[in-house]
Amino acid sequence: MQKKVADSIAQAIKTGSNFDTLCTKFSDDGTKSTGGIYDSVVSGRMVASFNDFIFTNGVGAKGVVKTEFGYHYIEILSQKGSTTGYKIAYLSKPILTSDETDNGARGQATQFAAENRKQKDFQENAKKKNIEVFNAAEIKPLDPSIRGVGIQGNAREMIRWIFTNAKVGEVAEQPFSINTGNYSVYVVPVLTNLYEEGVMSADRARPNTEFKLRQLKKAKQFAEKIGAAATLDAVSKAINQPVLKADSISFNNPQIKNAGYEPKVAGAAFNKANQSKISSVIAGELGVFIIKTETVGAVPNPSMDVKAQQSAQQQMLKSFMQRGVVENIKKAANIKDERYKYF
Repeated sequence: MQKKVADSIAQAIKTGSNFDTLCTKFSDDGTKSTGGIYDSVVSGRMVASFNDFIFTNGVGAKGVVKTEFGYHYIEILSQKGSTTGYKIAYLSKPILTSDETDNGARGQATQFAAENRKQKDFQENAKKKNIEVFNAAEIKPLDPSIRGVGIQGNAREMIRWIFTNAKVGEVAEQPFSINTGNYSVYVVPVLTNLYEEGVMSADRARPNTEFKLRQLKKAKQFAEKIGAAATLDAVSKAINQPVLKADSISFNNPQIKNAGYEPKVAGAAFNKANQSKISSVIAGELGVFIIKTETVGAVPNPSMDVKAQQSAQQQMLKSFMQRGVVENIKKAANIKDERYKYF
């Protein structure tokens, strides 16, 4: 609404004209169909000038208010449940480390490194002084940072020390400063293990292989226990476990109800040899299984674009072959990567 129209309406109402009649004729507000009345207005949900007029004046106040949508004639008919409101501004300010704090942290780290030259002393004194110790495993020569220490930042200088100067059990002579972006952290490292290139040691391989070896051992024990059992019911009695049924196993999705992710079991389910007799014992991901397939079939998919599928498969095979060639070239080449020494 234009200002001169709004002012004219205000004057007309002041001299006795009917608000409803004027609203029907001149209003372009969304409340025109309800006689221009807002049944309930909550502070903060209107534009600023409209909101301020309503909540800073009392019942009976009238006036013309300008907003970015035009001019509005407002009359406050009633108020209820009103309380004092506040405008709140949020001011953010970075918290920066002072030189005094930074020098103090560096001094403490330097002193700790000087007093503890061996791993045993490092561990004992860290415990006495209640200093938190983090273990970072599988550090690579070209890693930009160290995972597992709760610190995100460039740690190249410390990684170079690990791979060029450090010996197992040795503590760094000086702490390393890692800039996290907001502040610096001083780290005193000690080298606890060094893995040589080649076959992985049993202790290092254990976390990744122990469970799989246990599964194979269980499978062997189950095979001995069930003996010549030829049916699932006979197997169930031999090992005192119920027979469970899984419907609609998909070859593309080896997620099996009541079993979990079991690709070996899903693959065996599509072996037609397991329709005439029970399968051999299968060492799966989460358990040991013996299955018998009731039926195997193909489900047609009319929406499948065969050419697109073939193209995708060919592209995947091409990419796989390219990666294989590159990896074979790497293995055949006699190149020693020593970039970690220089950056």
